[in-house]
Order: sequence, then structure tokens, then C-alpha cells
Amino acid sequence: MMIIYGGAFNPPTKGHLKIIKLLKKSFHQAKILVMPVGDSYNKNELAEKNHRYNMLRLLTCKRKNVIVSRFELEKPFLGTYETLKHFKSFDDQVLYCLGSDHILKLDTWINYEALIKETTFIVIRRSGDKVDELFKKYEHLNPKYVVFDVDFHEASSQFRKNIEKNKKMTTRAVYRYIKKHKLYN
Repeated sequence: MMIIYGGAFNPPTKGHLKIIKLLKKSFHQAKILVMPVGDSYNKNELAEKNHRYNMLRLLTCKRKNVIVSRFELEKPFLGTYETLKHFKSFDDQVLYCLGSDHILKLDTWINYEALIKETTFIVIRRSGDKVDELFKKYEHLNPKYVVFDVDFHEASSQFRKNIEKNKKMTTRAVYRYIKKHKLYN
């Protein structure tokens, strides 16, 4: 089994680490691929891809069966569906982890209908979202998902607003990397 946990990780926080720990605890034998998006991803204040990759390596370096993947950093982005299809050629059981805040926007993703039909999602509930209601929009595609609640308040966007005040939202190693490379100033 393989779980792909994608995102901007801009920067990676202790919240991301809590999700990785939950995935490891809940899916003992799974390989977890942490997949940062490439630089072409349309997001404000996105640190350069190699910085985000390096910070993720620092965040996950002591985690067995957790791999930080360069896949979406090195190839033109063709959509999450194509990424999952690629990895299904190595393991026929590939799940995709995402925050519940992304569910309503899935219909803007490339090839979203095939993605929803063919993927089992691991949904991290945010802000008390009612996941079943969010997926009703796609019920004709028969979505498959499991939901987990993770209590965390370490949002990358909040961290970027004031890195000194919010430095405890990430690990010491990631914070030092950010300072050394003058990111998010």
C-alpha cells in the first residue's frame, strides 16, 4: 500500500508532521510519499521547489517508510490523477491524502471525474467540516474515502505572516533552514 500526501508544504509545519504520524499509525505497512507541488502551482508566496523539498526532508528525516518525492517537482504537472496513475504502476493500492477544505474544489482539478472514481481518499477533516455533505456534490462518481480528525493549529499561511512569532509551528531544523535561506521575509 502507498499513500500519497500532496501539498504545497510552504513551509512544512508540525501540523503536516502530525498528519504523517497519523498515517503511519493508521496504515502500519504503507509507504508514505510526501509530494510537494512544483513551482508552476498557482499559490502566493510559494517558496522555490528545492527549498520546500529540503524542508520536507528535514521534517521527515527520522520517519521510517516516509519518502519525500521529487516526482511533481521534476515533471510538468499533468494533474493528481496522472500522478496517482504513475504510482499505481508500482503498487496497485494507492490512496491519496488531502484536507477536507479541498473537497469542494475537486471539480476544478485536472481529470477530476476519473480521479474521484478511481481513488480512495484519506480526508483530514478541517474546522469541523461535514465530509459526507461535501462529497454529495460528487455522489454520482461514487467517491470512496475515510475521514480522520487531526487536532492541529499549525497552518503554513499563518506561519508566513510572522515567522518569529510562529516559529514553534515548525520544527527547529525547518525554522533554522528558513532563517538561513531568508525565506518568507
